Formats: sequence, C-alpha cells, structure tokens
Amino acid sequence: LFLSREGFRLALIRQDHTTTTANDNGDNEKSNNIQKRTNVTWLSVPTGITLSLLALFYHHYTFSSATDNADFYWAGVLYAAAATTESLGEPLVIQSLCDFDVTSRAAAEGAAAFARAAMCVASLRLQDAFLDGRFPVSSFGLAQLVYAAVLTLVLLYKRR
Repeated sequence: LFLSREGFRLALIRQDHTTTTANDNGDNEKSNNIQKRTNVTWLSVPTGITLSLLALFYHHYTFSSATDNADFYWAGVLYAAAATTESLGEPLVIQSLCDFDVTSRAAAEGAAAFARAAMCVASLRLQDAFLDGRFPVSSFGLAQLVYAAVLTLVLLYKRR
C-alpha cells in the first residue's frame, strides 16, 4: 500500500506547476494543469481503498483460527482499516506537498505521531491490565489507526 501511495506522490510532485501560458483560446494553462493534478490526486483514494480491501480479504482467507493467534488476525484488520483511512487523506497529503505547505504537514505528522505513541502506550497498559496481555500486536494496529485518523483530520482542518 505504501508503494501505491508513493507512486502517486512522486508522479504528481514532479510536474511543473509554476508555469503559466495561454493557449489558442486564451485559457489559462496553469488552471488546466491544476485541475488535471487534482483529478489524478483523487485517483489515489479508490486505488488505496481497493488495495487495502484486497489485503484485508487475503488476510481473512489465509488466517487459520486453529493454528494462528487471534491477536494477529485483529492486528491485520486494524492495519487494513488504518491503510484505508490513510488513503482517504492522501489527496490532502499530495496537495500539501505540491503547494510546499510544510507547516500543515509538519503539524499533522507531529500530532499524528504523538497520538500514535500515546495510544500504543495506553492500549498496551489497558490490555495488559484487563485482558491479561493477550492482544499486544493489536495494540500497535490500533495505534496505527489512530495515527491515520489524526493525520487525515488535522490535514483536513488545516487545508479548509
């Protein structure tokens, strides 16, 4: 899933968005380039969701409840949900990169990293206290889901 997102990012960042030329009709070519970039940026959402769902289905059908630990199953489900959530925010990340909006991206990444660390520590402590430590791997999946949600929400707030 990372590779699919990175491909969209690299392709869209390498485009020249600074030139402004007029075509035969007198239209602004820069606005056409921005619209094209926006259209391609939003293709990352269905691509990421599709890949996340395929990974989830593969995980579900290859998991053997007789031999595998349930913790790994739920961790896989949580990571798939996190990847889907990150895919929803990918157009905002690409837009921030193309506009050189370092402030919004840094605020979102910082808040998300802090939230992930706090959720990881809290969920490890709580599951150890109440569930006898049976779901340590799922705690990391839950922390990744919180990271994705906070990243997307902060970018959405900053970009509005």
